[in-house]
Amino acid sequence: MDELFKDKKDFREFKRWIKTLRSGKFLQGYGRLETITGTGIKEYCCLGVACKILIPKDKIFVTHSNAMSGFDPYDQHESPEWLRKINADFYTKTGNNLMVLNDGGSHTFQEIADYLELIYVYNAITNEDVKIMKEAGII
Repeated sequence: MDELFKDKKDFREFKRWIKTLRSGKFLQGYGRLETITGTGIKEYCCLGVACKILIPKDKIFVTHSNAMSGFDPYDQHESPEWLRKINADFYTKTGNNLMVLNDGGSHTFQEIADYLELIYVYNAITNEDVKIMKEAGII
């Protein structure tokens, strides 16, 4: 278990997030934790999916349009500590951050879930791997 997670509960939440990203239950959006389209369809960035499933509904801070407020988990005060730290930690480990992977539009939730799993579950990606992946345009 990665040092980002202080206990097994954190790690279970993390694995639940990965499973949800792969589930197809959420439409991928860009630029905010949650957006509501003109036709009322809800879209989420990868970090917004985590906030949606991990924060109790009555604790989610929403905008006047009833969309989840914010650009990252720090904007949701009830988000788990590990979730508030994961974007910076992912950057430290890979040289890229989750917001860029999501908002760049070239990485699906499935791909982001794969990266998260490789890094935090299997510890399978080294700095050299990251360099090769960057050169190949993967991340």
